[in-house]
Amino acid sequence: MKLGRKSDVHSHAAPAVVTLEQITNANAAAFPHVNLIPASIAEEGKLRTAKLSVLAALAVSFAAVFGMYVMAQGQVSSAQEQLDAATARSAALTTQLLGFKDFQSASADVVDAQKQLDLAMGGEVRWSSLINDVSLTLPTGTALTEFKGSVDGISPTIKSAVADLTAQAAQKAAEASNGTANGGSSSAAAAAVPPIVAATSVLGNSGLGLITYSGEASNYAAVASFLDVISKQHTMLDPYPNNVQVSNASSSTGSNPGLTFSATVTINDQALSHRFTTKAGS
Repeated sequence: MKLGRKSDVHSHAAPAVVTLEQITNANAAAFPHVNLIPASIAEEGKLRTAKLSVLAALAVSFAAVFGMYVMAQGQVSSAQEQLDAATARSAALTTQLLGFKDFQSASADVVDAQKQLDLAMGGEVRWSSLINDVSLTLPTGTALTEFKGSVDGISPTIKSAVADLTAQAAQKAAEASNGTANGGSSSAAAAAVPPIVAATSVLGNSGLGLITYSGEASNYAAVASFLDVISKQHTMLDPYPNNVQVSNASSSTGSNPGLTFSATVTINDQALSHRFTTKAGS
């Protein structure tokens, strides 16, 4: 039996682990920190840093301004190109317009000739149309033996111009009369323009001219029917009988004895042919 103390392999404690951070902290606690950089040098460093920041901001601003300048120059260049193209187009159109100068002159001559034709022939009445309108609606028991028509032959345009001249002459005459009454020269006289007297119907309605019908009728009712037919024509107004008398001669109506009559009707503006009037938009 061995006497003695057994060694306990598990009785030894593990060695302590010390980190580098703990050593550094221990050294820092053991030795005080001393800043050996002068204050002026530290201030110069801060100033240098601020200058660098300002320079960097200026560089960024300059880059932004330069970019905007380049964009603006591009837009100006594009606008200038468009202006040059428009100027060239305008010059080309002007050259083409000069080529139509003769056409414009001829077109103006045509317009003037058309106006003169309208003034000269604006009062034309197509009598054939008026006779045809009556013949198609002539009532039974009547027949026409004579047709007489007359118009002033003056277009409404000329009538309007003459009416204006007449009004101006009347105004000048009134002014001259007032001047004489106030002690002015008695020799002042207004130019007199004779007014155009239009045809007037029996009821006082104005027209372009008159038509006188002569015919035969079987009885008085047929004459009345004839006047009624005439009154319904859109080109005529206010017909009235001049005379109605008994005729013992054989008439074309087949009645013996019969009646002879004459009637007058006024022609209105709708009787104008307008063949030479300038159409709207032409």
